[in-house]
Amino acid sequence: MRKIGSVLIIFVVVLFFSFFAYIGYEYNLPYVGSALRYVAGPFFAERVTPEQILANYETSKVKILIVPGHDNDSFGTQFKETKESQMNAELGQELFEFFQKDNKFEIYATRVKNGDYSQWFSDYFELNRKEIRNFAESSKKQWYQAIEQGMPLNNQVEHNFATVDTALKLYAINKWANENNIEIVFHIHFNDYPGRKFNQIGEYTGFSIYIPEYQLPNHRASSELAESLKNQMEKYFAASDLPAESSALIEDQELIAVGSNASRDGVSVLVEYGYIYEPPFRNEEAREAMFKELAYQTYIGIKNFFGDAAPPLDNYETALLPYSWNNHLKKGADAPKDILSLQMALRKEGLYPPADKTFDDCPINGLFGNCVFESVKSFQEKYADEILAGNGKMEKAGGFAGPKTLAKLNEIYGDGE
Repeated sequence: MRKIGSVLIIFVVVLFFSFFAYIGYEYNLPYVGSALRYVAGPFFAERVTPEQILANYETSKVKILIVPGHDNDSFGTQFKETKESQMNAELGQELFEFFQKDNKFEIYATRVKNGDYSQWFSDYFELNRKEIRNFAESSKKQWYQAIEQGMPLNNQVEHNFATVDTALKLYAINKWANENNIEIVFHIHFNDYPGRKFNQIGEYTGFSIYIPEYQLPNHRASSELAESLKNQMEKYFAASDLPAESSALIEDQELIAVGSNASRDGVSVLVEYGYIYEPPFRNEEAREAMFKELAYQTYIGIKNFFGDAAPPLDNYETALLPYSWNNHLKKGADAPKDILSLQMALRKEGLYPPADKTFDDCPINGLFGNCVFESVKSFQEKYADEILAGNGKMEKAGGFAGPKTLAKLNEIYGDGE
């Protein structure tokens, strides 16, 4: 009887924790208790801890692999003539350069700026196809066994199916990263949603970060790094307004990139930096400026995870400043690069977004609309003695960035050119 009673108690305890872990996951309650989720079970032992990665940072170089998503043959999504794969490669190059200059990291990338695969990855993939297939199959097998043992299936967002070749390349990335003790694998993407015509602007905006689902062996370390990145990104950018992505951090079981089928030992994170049709990505000059900004904010966010401050760029926590404004700006102006830096300067002044607005209402997007108009008026009022005073009277702030407004902006935030 004692044995039966003990078994019954164990069963009730496991059932109790499992129930609350499920409720916390299903309703996205902030870690009703994250501890409960771990007790309930990962079916896979944790293979890396954030503590281990932080310790490595103190004693040696942390290895990072940058993976610009898709490739020249399978380019992902598209807006008019702009293809996601090329955007990913260009942003990947910007990010690579920030980490390359930092002696705390050893940096690799699967693709280069023109979109081609790096030679080392092409060689690895071609020479090890059989082993990669075996790795993929063994990963799937252990996953199916866990499902048979009762592991619940959870996924919040529906994804497009990867081609056989794409899936194999993703498994190759995970296999190579595991073999070479890569602490962080970082996937770069731009978002879209089903049903949008390639030449039309869509309805959703904002960034999102995909991480391994809580039952995967690399969840906790990936989650903590992603949380640091999210906190930094939210200083300047809005999270996705697609309902399933509104939390900004999305746990996922299906993405091979973050280690589906328990195929990844270390940290894996996939960032959707925004929707491909958003304003900053439509203009080539503005896109280049925004890529550098996104890369720099990513670099800061990852450095923050390690408790280490990223070196400022020209004394600013942004790549959009300093900047010299030479042309007057008003509502509807077609000058996205000027306006991106104007929005960032107004942000630094504490004036953007305007009072009672958020980045959901007023993103940093290179558009001079009502949000920028109201913030420019506030800037003019803040420096009224220099901008609005004239002929013995004080003019009314008009929201037009004319000579006096630009002169003050250049005095504070100009690059001296």
